[in-house]
Amino acid sequence: MRDLDAVTVDALGTIVALRDPVPALHAGLASRGIERESDAVATAFAAEAAFYVPRSHEGRTPETLAVLRRDCVAVFLSALDAPLEPEAFVDDFVAALEF
Repeated sequence: MRDLDAVTVDALGTIVALRDPVPALHAGLASRGIERESDAVATAFAAEAAFYVPRSHEGRTPETLAVLRRDCVAVFLSALDAPLEPEAFVDDFVAALEF
């Protein structure tokens, strides 16, 4: 063990799992007067995930993480055709991501 410099763990899906974020996202949208079917929210979340995965490495600093989160939320809201600025929903979106 003395020769080890680091150990990495694939937490997502190996050690922890993402709770279904759709109910929390649905509630967050509804609190802003945006009503969408759960299936539409799930589809929009899948679009956001497809956008996020190849870019996940871009959020290395607080500043770049904030930009990545905003961009991800923009994809989510666009997929829903939701008339909401991404910055206004970032905190709700991130809060919906529970592991």
